[in-house]
Amino acid sequence: MSTRELVDLGAGGIAEIAHFDSDGDLEALQWTADVEPVIEANKAAQCDGNRGFGESREWRKVASIPLAVLMEYAAQHGIPLQHALGGRAQTEIIERMLGDADYRYLRTDI
Repeated sequence: MSTRELVDLGAGGIAEIAHFDSDGDLEALQWTADVEPVIEANKAAQCDGNRGFGESREWRKVASIPLAVLMEYAAQHGIPLQHALGGRAQTEIIERMLGDADYRYLRTDI
């Protein structure tokens, strides 16, 4: 099997990697991204005592969700990617994620 990076999608730092069989036919697509900086920033925000509020307290940041985490969640829960990446379905998916204790690391308002 051979592998080559096709496209750096840019959004969320996601790279698309294509895997080909010995005949050169596309076998699988894989997406990867380094989400650690976003997760670490979320953890820092959780500990800063502001509960997500900005300096003026006029707005409140609830979460930062790397696109790769949203895509992974959709894949694990059998949600079509087009639903996870836009519209009303995306809002519902994000609300489910933010209510799930396993995704607490996404929140900045704790």
